[in-house]
Amino acid sequence: MNSVLKLIAENWFLTEPAYFALYCRQQLQENVNMECAVRCGQGKLEYNPLILKHKNYAETEQLLRIEMIRLYLKHPYERRPEGCCGEAIATGSDITIADGYCTLRKEKLPLQTPDHYHLPLGQYYEWYAKQLQQQKDSDNNEQQQNNAAQQQSDKSQLWSDDSLKREEIDQLIERTTDWGTMPVDVVERIKASTGTKLRNMHVWQGFHGAILNSHRRLTRMRPNRRTSFLQMGSTRQFDTHLLVAIDVSGSVTDEVL
Repeated sequence: MNSVLKLIAENWFLTEPAYFALYCRQQLQENVNMECAVRCGQGKLEYNPLILKHKNYAETEQLLRIEMIRLYLKHPYERRPEGCCGEAIATGSDITIADGYCTLRKEKLPLQTPDHYHLPLGQYYEWYAKQLQQQKDSDNNEQQQNNAAQQQSDKSQLWSDDSLKREEIDQLIERTTDWGTMPVDVVERIKASTGTKLRNMHVWQGFHGAILNSHRRLTRMRPNRRTSFLQMGSTRQFDTHLLVAIDVSGSVTDEVL
C-alpha cells in the first residue's frame, strides 16, 4: 500500500503541486484499527491498508484528494460545532466538499451531496453539521449505529481546534501559484476561506467617515478652527437614515440571532 501512496505523491509532484505541497506537510501513518479508509487531523494523514487494498489507484487517489481539500478548508482544525457528534461533523464536512469543492462530476462522487439528506445547497460546514445532528436526534431508529456511521465517526476522531495549523494552511494558500488541475471556482472558494474576518468597528468607522465627507458644507458664518475668519469654516448636516432589520422568524434559531 505504501507503494501506491508513494506513486500518487510522485504523480502529484508533476501534475498537482497544490495537493503535493499539502500532502508533504502531513505525517503519514498506518492505522488498521480505524473503520474509515483515510483520515486527517493533528498534522497526520492516517490510512487503513486493509480497506485501501480493495480499492484501485483512481479510487485511492480520489480519497486522498478529498482529504487534501478538507485540509485546505481547515475543517479538521476548526472548533468542533457544539452539540454535534463525530458522525454529524464528518458528514457535514463531506457534503460541503461534495456541494462545492469536489473535482469529479456528482454522479462519480464517493461522497453524498446535501440533497441526499434533504438539505439545501450552498450552506457552510457548521450549518450542515448541526442540521445533521438534529436529524440524528429526531431519528429513533435503533439501526443508526451501523458500519457507515462508525466510519464517519472515526473520520473526525483527530479533529480539534488548532489556530496554528489554520495559520500554516492559510500561508500555504497565499504562497501557492500553481493549483494544477483544480477548477478555478474551487480555487477561488479556497482562497476566500483565508479572507480577513469582518471587524464591525472598522465598518462603523468607515460609514461614519463617509457621512462626514458627504455632508460637509463651507460657510462664512462660522469661523475656521485653524485660521478663524481668514478662510471659510464648515458645517455638517447629519441626515443619514440607517435601518437595521433582524429576521426573527421561526426558521432563525436563537444562536444565529
